[in-house]
Amino acid sequence: MDEKYGYTASAFGIIDVKNKAYSQFRNADIYQMVTYSSLLHSEKNILVYPSFRKRISNKLIIDTEEIKTPEIIGVFINIIANSSENFIKDINVFINDIYEALDK
Repeated sequence: MDEKYGYTASAFGIIDVKNKAYSQFRNADIYQMVTYSSLLHSEKNILVYPSFRKRISNKLIIDTEEIKTPEIIGVFINIIANSSENFIKDINVFINDIYEALDK
């Protein structure tokens, strides 16, 4: 809760994990993030997607003054690895990607 929002519920960032490996930034997911962001006055909005390869984060920019959520960042976690060591590396890459998305 933050004084600047009248002590209503607020969050610095929202992370929503999806189980949609073959698509990203679907309309329903975007509407959901815009709603969460508006209700919680969040500054950072992250959608997490599983992936079958290493992928860099993507950013969706909403270019309108009517919607308060200016951008949503898509972060991916590679869920298929050829060894446990590589899976741990992929998890660490994912964690770093989340921190990077929150820091920007």
